[in-house]
Amino acid sequence: MKGLTAKVFRTYNASITFQQQLDENTPENATDAEKLAAYTEANRMVAILCNHQRSVSKNHGASMEKMSDKVSQPSHASYHCDSDHLRPTQLRGLKYQRMKLRQVLFTLDPKLKKKRKDLTELESDIDDEFVEYWEEELKKKDIEKVTKKFEKDNEKAEAEGGKPAPASELTKSIKEIEKEYKELAKERDGENISIKGNKDADKVLAAIEKQDERIQNFKTNIQTKEKGKDVALGTR
Repeated sequence: MKGLTAKVFRTYNASITFQQQLDENTPENATDAEKLAAYTEANRMVAILCNHQRSVSKNHGASMEKMSDKVSQPSHASYHCDSDHLRPTQLRGLKYQRMKLRQVLFTLDPKLKKKRKDLTELESDIDDEFVEYWEEELKKKDIEKVTKKFEKDNEKAEAEGGKPAPASELTKSIKEIEKEYKELAKERDGENISIKGNKDADKVLAAIEKQDERIQNFKTNIQTKEKGKDVALGTR
């Protein structure tokens, strides 16, 4: 082609590759997460074509461990380690939330426990030891949250010339949190679930389906992040 420059050819090659990859990787009736994953994958393939590389981040491995189901040690005892890279992962946290919804559903409609055994599949790697540790971590976060709020409110009150709240109020809040998590501990067998408020089985099932979508989207994000670890997607 007369007058064709390397820059124009490179742009054409990148553009047509992007469109081809986008068409190939976008499922029919794709969710928003799947569309974003297809876009990112197409962008990644163009970046590889144009040799847009980067060094893998030093924190990539630890970041992936926190997101995915991987832990650095196969033993369940690793849950009780204090190192950041051994803490329960975000994905398992989503599965824990799903498990609690499912327990509520089976309490509302016990017949579903036999009819819908498929409902437990996504939580197959959530064992009792994980649940115990995860709830302990959640409790710590809740206590930390109310403590920070208590201290911040008292600082504000003092700055405005008011009287700070007594420490007994914080103690009371912490005791309420501890009581709540003691109740959760009693529910670990999945048989004695306390249900607060009026709940409908169909609505809980719909909530589980939404949680399934969150889990799938999160898995897609993990795969996308792993594939793009050594590619500079923002380079033009």
